[in-house]
Amino acid sequence: MGKSALPSNNQGNYPDTTMIAAGAVHVFSQPSGQSFGKVATYTGPNIPAANGVGANYLAGAAISLGDFTDLDGDGHQDLAISALGVNGSAGAVYALSGSKFTPSSSLQALNEAGNLIINGGIAGGQAGMTIMTPGDVNGDGYQDFLITAPKQATAQGKVIYCLAPWIYQPK
Repeated sequence: MGKSALPSNNQGNYPDTTMIAAGAVHVFSQPSGQSFGKVATYTGPNIPAANGVGANYLAGAAISLGDFTDLDGDGHQDLAISALGVNGSAGAVYALSGSKFTPSSSLQALNEAGNLIINGGIAGGQAGMTIMTPGDVNGDGYQDFLITAPKQATAQGKVIYCLAPWIYQPK
């Protein structure tokens, strides 16, 4: 199980780490002087099964990594989670604003929790296979974002380059 991704020095804006299990992303935090504990679980964008896993949505196939995932320019670390199996495996990436994060003990569907949703364009394209934040590529002062869709564009693959800052919709 799992991939640890978020740095511990994130100014307390987003929990300290995440773990990916089959079809779910578990977010953990360890506030100063407190025990390490789970603060949120995100699942595929459907009503989850009893075990919390959406059928073939592959939620958490990729997540954003690194210290520079401030996608909306507000100074808070954000989290991006892919789900390759949505929309006929076109895939999607769900961006969650760190400044709007609220701990929750209940399962949260990505399509409801995501502040920004990028849907893949072609069934089977698997947008979100990889999510990268390469830094400020175009020199505008904001971190940019790359998403791969390896089976899009007649199975030749595609890289989707997203300029930041993004404007999140309130949730």
